Amino acid sequence: MKKTSEKRVRDWYDNNPRWEWERLDQDVYHRLEFEVTMKYLERYIKPEFKVVDIGGGPGRYSLEFMKRGHPTTLVDLSESLLSIAQSKVKESGLDSFFQGAFQRSDEELDGFENESFDFTLLLGPMYHLVEQEQRDRALSEALRVTRTGGIIAVAIISRLCPLKDVMFRFADEFAETLVTEPDYYSQLIDSGIYRNLTESPGAFTDAYFATVEEIPGMFEKLNVQLLESFSCESIAAFLNEKTAAFAKDERVWTRFVEILVKTANDPSILGAGEHAVFIGKKTGTSKLMNYDGRAK
Repeated sequence: MKKTSEKRVRDWYDNNPRWEWERLDQDVYHRLEFEVTMKYLERYIKPEFKVVDIGGGPGRYSLEFMKRGHPTTLVDLSESLLSIAQSKVKESGLDSFFQGAFQRSDEELDGFENESFDFTLLLGPMYHLVEQEQRDRALSEALRVTRTGGIIAVAIISRLCPLKDVMFRFADEFAETLVTEPDYYSQLIDSGIYRNLTESPGAFTDAYFATVEEIPGMFEKLNVQLLESFSCESIAAFLNEKTAAFAKDERVWTRFVEILVKTANDPSILGAGEHAVFIGKKTGTSKLMNYDGRAK
């Protein structure tokens, strides 16, 4: 099942590579995820840090860190997304900071030595790994390649996100499903697991929607100190059209983003948005790793 799910995820992104590149700036609302996330990551990155972007797709965050002078390595499952990233690096003239694009499963970072990086991004993989064992391996591998004292940022899609999303965008379909499939959303709330078994190109690929307690719990088991957590959309979550109004004046937009950043780490906001990010500091060897540092 794991390999089948992995293939569905890879094929979905391989068939939709431009969508993922354009996702974060397709409209004003989607810019927030990127801008708020970068504001928080900036608090922990240092000039000398080497970055690895695991599951970084077409390299949106990788490119941003290369622009800031950080040697950056990109890892992803999708060959098509990596191809876009390589093209964008060349277009931007950032080759000197680009340490390569590698097609790897986030559960098996073969070829990367222990403690190779100072700053590790895991901003996409955790919400495509539907089994706990997969998530354990992915986080263990990410920590294996992160030096002790280094920083790791892990993103989730929150457990309630799919329900709120369909309520806001597809109210009629949501209402119909409540009647025709009365247990569907209850099961999704309980398990957090969604599988695109029909491989429908119009639906999202296999996904796992996490509770906000899960990553801190995994951090604790893995000798990672939780430094900060935040909602990428903050108080603007799901308010697509309303958000667009604030971008008409750059001064208003700047202040608006400042307010979002200020409120994004409020506990009442954390699980109410679409994405949440947890930033931690590796303090020792993971308890879930073997003696050589590789995940069990």
